[in-house]
Amino acid sequence: MPVSIGLSKAMALRFLVPAFCALVLVGLCTNWTFNLFAPQFLWKAYNYYFLAMIDGRLDIPAEAIGKEGGYFNGKAYMYYGLLPALARVVLYPFVDLSHTPTSLFFVILFTLVGLAFLQTEVNRKLFSNEKYTDGPKLLLWLTTTIVLWLGSATFIISQNGTIYHEPYAASLCIFNIFLARLLKDKFLEGRPTGAAKLLPYAVLAALAVHTRMPMALSLYLVTGLLMLVVAFKQVGNAKKKYVSTVFYCFSRYWLSILVLFCGGVSILALNYVKYGNAVAFMGGNYGYYFLEGFTDRVCNIVPKGDFYRFFRIIANAYIYITGDWATHWSLTRWLQTGYGRWEAPMVPLYLLWAFPLLCLCGGFINILKGLKSPANKLFILGLCFISSGALFQLSYPTITHRYVAELWSPFGIAMLYVYVTLLAADLKLRSAVVMLLISCIGVVYQLKLATTDRYYIEDGPIYDHHNYHYSETDNKYLASLNNDKIASFMKERKQQKKLACQQLRKKSESIQASD
Repeated sequence: MPVSIGLSKAMALRFLVPAFCALVLVGLCTNWTFNLFAPQFLWKAYNYYFLAMIDGRLDIPAEAIGKEGGYFNGKAYMYYGLLPALARVVLYPFVDLSHTPTSLFFVILFTLVGLAFLQTEVNRKLFSNEKYTDGPKLLLWLTTTIVLWLGSATFIISQNGTIYHEPYAASLCIFNIFLARLLKDKFLEGRPTGAAKLLPYAVLAALAVHTRMPMALSLYLVTGLLMLVVAFKQVGNAKKKYVSTVFYCFSRYWLSILVLFCGGVSILALNYVKYGNAVAFMGGNYGYYFLEGFTDRVCNIVPKGDFYRFFRIIANAYIYITGDWATHWSLTRWLQTGYGRWEAPMVPLYLLWAFPLLCLCGGFINILKGLKSPANKLFILGLCFISSGALFQLSYPTITHRYVAELWSPFGIAMLYVYVTLLAADLKLRSAVVMLLISCIGVVYQLKLATTDRYYIEDGPIYDHHNYHYSETDNKYLASLNNDKIASFMKERKQQKKLACQQLRKKSESIQASD
């Protein structure tokens, strides 16, 4: 006998469940004070960035950014994405940005906007037809909704308003809106609507350039693929179909291509104006570099092989999935990936994202079974493209909790692929219940972290800081770095580095030998 619930109850759940999840999300991130203007670590940075742009500048005071800035020609610059700074225009007429912390407000704003767009389309897939009273499919909707709000990368980033989280919040907002468009245009169902408008995808990809570059890479590739897919469908049985597809793209989607081009040019121009180098995406003359001394990171005490970036992807994927520090350390030496820095907490994704991981594996297997289908071949290609940013992040030496946000894209899209696939299938109640229980593993663990772990409940990094910013002594030194002083520092450091790093390596080797 089919399981169903009443129409009124189903429609009430449509609004009540997301609203409750949003309340929990905001409550946890503010420690239930609901104060969105509490000071956070380096809260001045983006505020001052916006105020500087109003004055026609791109540099900000050293006190606002400290060690996280890049220092050129006696000025401090941010390499963090520009979009969160531009978003300050929302509050500029109402608050004094030079004195009011707004970073947490914008993290939550980006979070709620992105999830609201995505939830609207998730709801539409179920509640726009007769399936909304089907018990198993309603459970599937409930599972998807809870994970999106309380068990995804978006939740992780929403729980901290530091400077590190703002560009991630903006990036995930764009990604969630991008996913919402994919749902609306039925791309995840393998039957895109003929009226699919691709300009919104191009705009989102171009905006992502000014949040996080790995996300921008993924969205640029996927947007290009969408253009080709729709164009290929539109040209039908034309002669020289592949050539016709390319011509169709340029003739029909010239505005979208122009938007993508402008997005790419804008970041290159911004880099050139700030650093004198168009491809200096990470800036340069990093503040830490002048104050860190000769550490394991600076001396790179782990050897590097010829293909260290590729092998680092393997080693870093292992630790993110398993949380196994000891084996990861052994892998970095065996694979010669170079030194990588760890930051707690390191939570295994097989626990944190149990349900999305199940969807990724199950969806991939389902696609492979029907690989002869052109649609499934495109799904595989699309999954590779959307994963490109995650692979790029895995090649980065530092391992830290917030970086899992960059790994979310393949998990998020796989979860929604499974959602629309099962909505169209004969989903059994037992299967729906099992999926809900699996999702609870990650959500409960995530809520435990949000209420107990230092990373979530404190306002800044693990190390000490003064008044939510770096110390006055460090900031004064960094503010004094003109070109001559930087050149002198570089010369002296180069002379000292070889001997200092040799001593550090010997010390590290002796410690390992004693262990």
